[in-house]
Amino acid sequence: MKAVIVLNHSPVEELIKDLKENYGVKEIIILTQEDKNIKQQFANIPFSKKEMLQVAGDIYYAIMQYIPDIVVISGEVRVCRFVVNTLSCDKIKCYTPYSQRISEDVKQSDGSVKKVSTFKYVGLAEY
Repeated sequence: MKAVIVLNHSPVEELIKDLKENYGVKEIIILTQEDKNIKQQFANIPFSKKEMLQVAGDIYYAIMQYIPDIVVISGEVRVCRFVVNTLSCDKIKCYTPYSQRISEDVKQSDGSVKKVSTFKYVGLAEY
């Protein structure tokens, strides 16, 4: 099994472990690390529908060069919707990472309170 990951950030270790242990993935390609052009495009999605669709198409074709069994994608909703719908037509399973937000108020030495949020990886949610 082969997985392609498309995220604006580096995937957490728990995601990689989850793919290997629970989804049988043997090979993982982190597209936004492998292809700097795709990383740049995915981080800067244009507002224009026509230009956005061009970027979404570029991302789809970049993914398909690896012929994956699974794609993990999260980012700008219009692009993700296009890519996921298109990959679904190719019978490729698509997931988004799901994290739990944990917030706590931390009292500072000056008496003020600073809100600190951390995110804990929970699993993959299928599109």
